[in-house]
Amino acid sequence: MKPKILFTSEAVSEGHPDKICDQIADAILDECLAHDQNSRTAVEVLVTNQKVIIAGEVTSSYTPDYKKIARNILNRIGYHDAKNGIDADTCDIEVLVKTQSQDIALGVNSSYDTASLGAGDQGIMFGYASIETENLMPLPIVMAHKLVRVATNYRHEHPSCHLCPDMKSQVTVDYSSDNSRIDTVVFSSQHDENISIEDLRELITKEIIMPVAESFGMNKDFKVFINPTGRFVIGGPAGDTGVTGRKIIVDT
Repeated sequence: MKPKILFTSEAVSEGHPDKICDQIADAILDECLAHDQNSRTAVEVLVTNQKVIIAGEVTSSYTPDYKKIARNILNRIGYHDAKNGIDADTCDIEVLVKTQSQDIALGVNSSYDTASLGAGDQGIMFGYASIETENLMPLPIVMAHKLVRVATNYRHEHPSCHLCPDMKSQVTVDYSSDNSRIDTVVFSSQHDENISIEDLRELITKEIIMPVAESFGMNKDFKVFINPTGRFVIGGPAGDTGVTGRKIIVDT
């Protein structure tokens, strides 16, 4: 019997604690580069219940308003109530940013006068190009991203839909035959207390999972698990501490 060949990828929404941190760190870099194209940032962010810590090293002629940037990101995501994880306007923000070490900067500073660009750190990425999607990314990660993107857009467009910012998707595709098929979709979404798990699962299936599967022209007879543990009211930074860099593989 031919063994099954399964490949699984996950994605998280803008409201996932780790992704909140990534967005704040990215926004700080963007702000610095907008004022000084030679800016270098190595910023780490931690979020927990009603608390944001911004630390790291920044080398730039411009000093950004770190607290304002963090609050803008939280507001854009939709964190307006501490009960949903964190309140953008009232949370405590601590900034512990310093300039880059002169020793580490040596490799980068010297590269300004050469054709090569040095680096102050390294990283490992995973991914491959594939012709199965228009953007040449593997199907499971593309579908996982689209699921949380569609869900996030639905949440913003329907404020009373009971969905909250913290979400995660996981897609498993079966490559055992020439025609790939969706094997399993797992979707977890934070929600308020005013919706039953049955209604939540019906909403996510009808408005998010099935439309996304149909948009790829895929099979509909796959396994679906929505909030498999049941209740997910306590979410965001109130439910799980977030840190930059823990979701790098989600974006590759």
